[in-house]
Amino acid sequence: MIRAAVDSGADISGENPWHIDAGRHGILLQAEWNETASTLTVSITHHNWYVPRDEVWEAIDSLMDPVTKRDIP
Repeated sequence: MIRAAVDSGADISGENPWHIDAGRHGILLQAEWNETASTLTVSITHHNWYVPRDEVWEAIDSLMDPVTKRDIP
């Protein structure tokens, strides 16, 4: 997922958790890998008001399956 995000122009910082600036529509994500549970948690930390969260999740789902979803208000 990280590689796909970079390939599409996203800026990545940090390392577990990774902070992802999609570079479009104010979309900011956080991704965290739990090695013990073998799970990747992706959180939407920000998006512009006109971007439906469902569309962001659809784009994320196309990069990684399964994904544990959590919104941070």
